Amino acid sequence: MKIEPRVSIVTLNWNGLGDTIECLESLRRVDYGNFETIVVDNGSRGGQGKKLKGLFPEITLIQNKKNEGFCAANNQGMRQAIEGQADYVLLLNNDTVVKKDFLKFLVGCMEKEGRVWACSPSILHYKSALLGITAMVDKGKALSKSSFRKLDFLTGCCMLIRKKAVEKIGFLDEDYFAYFEDLDYCHRIKEQNHEIKIVKESIVWHKKSASPGKAGSGEVSKSQAVLLSRNRVLFFKKHLTGFQKMAAFSTVLVGYIALIALNPKNIKVLPWYLKGLKQGFGKTTKF
Repeated sequence: MKIEPRVSIVTLNWNGLGDTIECLESLRRVDYGNFETIVVDNGSRGGQGKKLKGLFPEITLIQNKKNEGFCAANNQGMRQAIEGQADYVLLLNNDTVVKKDFLKFLVGCMEKEGRVWACSPSILHYKSALLGITAMVDKGKALSKSSFRKLDFLTGCCMLIRKKAVEKIGFLDEDYFAYFEDLDYCHRIKEQNHEIKIVKESIVWHKKSASPGKAGSGEVSKSQAVLLSRNRVLFFKKHLTGFQKMAAFSTVLVGYIALIALNPKNIKVLPWYLKGLKQGFGKTTKF
């Protein structure tokens, strides 16, 4: 009997105990036999990491004393996974619920297609699961019959990464702290002439909208405004050249205008967007 490839699932908890519990409960029902779950508690209040370990003794817990950021904390889990001889690493948001067969479809895609270095499932609205409305793929449309689909990038909400990819291009870029790290990682994969794909049979439900802010309201917090603005510039500086940079930077202001037009409440964080731009163009990349 063929042994299933080893998968390490990495999820972060930062003051989100209820969501993380529901996520871990759904992972307990997964019908894939060879996986482990690594939970990185990012300095949560009230001993949440210990509570999670008590409720789910099967997890490997990494306990941080403070919030190290999305990228650094995920990298901790990824290093643990690689050291543990994982064939694949799955980055999974804690505010998700997975379908029990989601993992076998993701691994199946990778095993069949060697050029694919990362893949993601169909990510559905948590409250719209029965309707089959997607949040990240073909928004507002029913799932198509096609199994795989190429995209420009995959969301870090749920992304399966081949060990070979980690060995070749490394971990998430911690300069981003949070946001744009998934776009950056996918771009680095494609720079190696490898592919990324969506596996539509694989289903994960996500509790929050693709839009940043308060529970999908479209409102952006001050810290989000800084990070989104700063990291957009960091990505442009890192990966684009010449005319590409000029064209990309020109779209930033249009994007800010659209964001405010769609939700006028966001005008209050405009100074924080400008702060992010200043940081992005500055000499330091630390958030």
